[in-house]
Parts: sequence; C-alpha cells; structure tokens
Amino acid sequence: MHRIRAMFAAVVARKVQFAALGKVMSISSLNQVVSSGVNFALGIYLVRVLTPTEFGLYGIGFAIILLYAGIGNALFLTQMVVHVPDKEEEDRLPYAARMLVMLALFCLLTVLVAVLLFFIGAWLQSLHEYAELGIAVSVGSIAYLLKDFFVRHAYTARKEVWALAVNTSIAFTLIVMLLVQYWFFSGISSVTALWFYAASNMAGAFIGFALVRLPILDVRMCELIGDVREAWFGGKWALGGVWVIWLQSQAYMYITAFFLGPAGVGQANAARLLITPALFLMPAITQVLMPRLAKLRAKQTEKMLRISRIFTVVVVIFAVAYSAVLLGLVDVIAPILLGTHYEQIAPLVAAWCLVLIFQFSRVGSTIVLQVIKEFRAITLVNLISATATIVLVVVLMKLFEVQGAVFGMALGELMLSILFFRVVSKCTSERHS
Repeated sequence: MHRIRAMFAAVVARKVQFAALGKVMSISSLNQVVSSGVNFALGIYLVRVLTPTEFGLYGIGFAIILLYAGIGNALFLTQMVVHVPDKEEEDRLPYAARMLVMLALFCLLTVLVAVLLFFIGAWLQSLHEYAELGIAVSVGSIAYLLKDFFVRHAYTARKEVWALAVNTSIAFTLIVMLLVQYWFFSGISSVTALWFYAASNMAGAFIGFALVRLPILDVRMCELIGDVREAWFGGKWALGGVWVIWLQSQAYMYITAFFLGPAGVGQANAARLLITPALFLMPAITQVLMPRLAKLRAKQTEKMLRISRIFTVVVVIFAVAYSAVLLGLVDVIAPILLGTHYEQIAPLVAAWCLVLIFQFSRVGSTIVLQVIKEFRAITLVNLISATATIVLVVVLMKLFEVQGAVFGMALGELMLSILFFRVVSKCTSERHS
C-alpha cells in the first residue's frame, strides 16, 4: 500500500512538473512569436518596398547588430545566466543589478568608439556615404543589447511574462512607427528601417527597466570588480566563440557582399526569410532550457544530457517537416511574400532548409557546453568549423553564386553539429568519471 502511494505521489509530482514546464514553454513560445514575428513581418515588408540593394544594406546592418549583441551576451548575459545558480538567493537580484551596470559601461564605451569611427569615416571619402547607416547601426546595437539584458534576466528570474511585456512593447512601437511612416511620409530606406528598429528596442529596454526594479543604487565598486573578474574568466573564451560563430553564421553575407555587392546579400536574405518562422523556436528553447539545465549540471549530469538530446530530436524532426512543406509550396509562397524582385528562388530556399536542419541538430549540444562552462571548447570547435565554412562558401559561391554560398553554410553547420556532439560526449564523460 505504501509503495502504491509513493508511486501515485511520484506520478502527481511529475505531472505538476510537466504542467509547469508546459506553461513556461507556452509563455516562451508566445514571447518568441511576438519577438521574432515582428522581425519577420518587418523583413517581409522591407523585402517588398526596398530594392534588393537597399534590402541588402539593411541585412548587413542587422548582421552587425547581431554581432554586437553576441559580444555583449558572451561577456555579460550568458555569464549571468550560468553563474546565477551559484549565487545565494538573497544576492541574485543585486548580482543582476551589477551586471546591468557593467553592461551600461560597456555601451558607453561603444558610444565613444562609434564617435571616433564617425570622425575617421568623415575623412575617408569611401566610407562617407555609409556614415548615416553606421550611426543607425550603432544606436540599434546598443538598444538591442540593453533589451536583451531584460529578456535574459526575466528568464533567469523565472518571470517569463516580463520578457513578453518587453517584446510586446517593441512590437507595438515598431508597428506604430511604420504606420506613421506609411501614412504621412513617402518611401523608406535601409537607414530609416534601422532607426525604427533601434527606437523600438530602446522602448522595450525602458519597459524592462521599469518592470525588474533592480537595486542599481546599491551597487558597490568592490563587488562589481569581483563580478567582472568572474565573468571575464569564461567570457573571454565566449567572446572568441562569438566572433568565430559570427564569421561562420554570416559567411554567406560578407563573402557575397564582397563579390556580388549588397544586391547579392539582398537575394540571399530574401530566401532566408522563408525559413525564419521555423527559427522562432530556437531562442524560445534556449531561454527556457539553459537556466534549467544549469541547475542539473552538478549532480544530475545524465538527466541534463537526456533532456538536451530529447529536445534536439524534437526540433530536428520539426525542421525536416517544415522544410518539406515549404519546398512543396515554395512556388506559391515566394511570389506572395517576396514580391516580384526575386524569381527562380526555390534552389536558394532548398539550400537554406539544409542550413535550418543542421542548425537545429546542434541546439542541445550548444546549450550543454554553455551550461557546463566549456567556453574554451566552444571557441576552438567553432574556429575549426568557421575556417572550413569560409573556404566552402568561397569555393561554392565561385561555382554556383549565391546558392553555392548558402550550401557552403549548410555543410559548415553539419560539421559543427558533429564536432559539438563529440565534444559534449568527451567533456561530460570526463566530469562523470
């Protein structure tokens, strides 16, 4: 009788756990639909109203924003997520406040560097025409990173609804600005679109700051210095990882821009828009899964690995199914979403589908390596795959132009997935033994 009661209690507890996780995943998925959905809608709007060259310039600017956000995440936000479980309960909120102060100082340094680069660019005629684009990208980068802090903190504090509020405010602000521009002004450029994006993300950052109410005034320099040292220990390797990851994930962009110009980038990004809805799932999984796996790393390594592998299998199956449906309907969908500038785009979409599948195949390994703080291993593995990817993109682009560049990206993602899986197996077996 006692055993039956124990089994019943275990079933009830497991049911409660799954229900709680399901609620969190629902909020996270809704949050991602709002966040990535508005980016997707903006991309669809811009691909129809901008020329391929202007759309390519917007894509280049947005890629730089993502690079800057990746640097900030590596140095501060990812470190915050992985170190929070090691902090005392009463120190977690002050710790987040100290990380925000560090991030603000980093953004201030960015402003100073951007001003210096602006004056240098004013002297160089070749860069002068891109000065306005550079300023918009700089402001957008800072706004995006600050917004990212409050989203990551919301997930770490298990207040996912805060992240939803931040992203909803971004979506609302961006929609209002686009409607005002459409009704009262004629035409839109890549620079204008980037300014709109910057302003909406800054609005989201203000909402996040108002919600979390961090004890900023209680931050002390001695504690801040200790947190800087702690963050830099793993952050320096994560920073290197961000650079090589960006070099790999954006190889098609800067190599295509060098050989074919912004118009080639516009063509590649137009096709990429069709797989963007599937990519909504990636941040939702990462933001929910990382804090939970971080709690399991010390004493429940096997459970941590099992959960990460289950999620990987699920998202790969999803990616394959999505790709099959997309390729079956691409001749119908592409003209409706992308307009008349992009014809015969199906082979390029097929190449992006391969990139999608291989990216999803490494999601579990990537999260595990960050959770167990193997930032050095992440950097070294990415360096190998990034080097190979760049070579593949250049060679295949010479043979097949833009489609070859994207197919080279897919091969690089496959290589990275295999290497990450092997590194996770090695690192976890060493820790377990």
